[in-house]
Amino acid sequence: MAIREKVEQLLTPDEQLSSIYELNLGYLQKKGIKGLVFDVENTLLAPWEKNPSIKCVDWLKSIQGYGFKVCLLSNDRNVERVTAFAKLFNVPAMHSALKPFTWSLSKAIAEMLVLKPAEVAVIGDTLLTDILPGNWLSAHTILVDPIAEHQDPMFDWLTRRTGKALAKVITRKR
Repeated sequence: MAIREKVEQLLTPDEQLSSIYELNLGYLQKKGIKGLVFDVENTLLAPWEKNPSIKCVDWLKSIQGYGFKVCLLSNDRNVERVTAFAKLFNVPAMHSALKPFTWSLSKAIAEMLVLKPAEVAVIGDTLLTDILPGNWLSAHTILVDPIAEHQDPMFDWLTRRTGKALAKVITRKR
């Protein structure tokens, strides 16, 4: 496989949705998905928020009714923010994940969810820090629109722009 094709494969999500609320949980179950790994920043919470909305709380609790194992994986270094969010739902979480490196996602899948990557969907808002590591491990990947596109911290803004630029280059027709 050529390098361009491999990069394109790694940066292409299996699904693209406008928000987490569009996830089709029945479809994921039929595909054999048993676990969901969520990015926190700009996927579940806006960068400046400390607490999720009531809609988010209700939705995440409903997921557990489907029997999915859930884990939160965040690049946020704020331990209290990530762990407090995880405690609301009694789910495991990892902060300072250093995505796009795959070691934290591998650990979350194997140790926190006790599943294989093919049994997991990785849900996040950026190509480089969410979709790339998920695809690298052969998980099902779902890209959602960021909650607050123009309110990202500088690093997130930069990775989002870089990912979009790479996606344009690799999908451009020759």
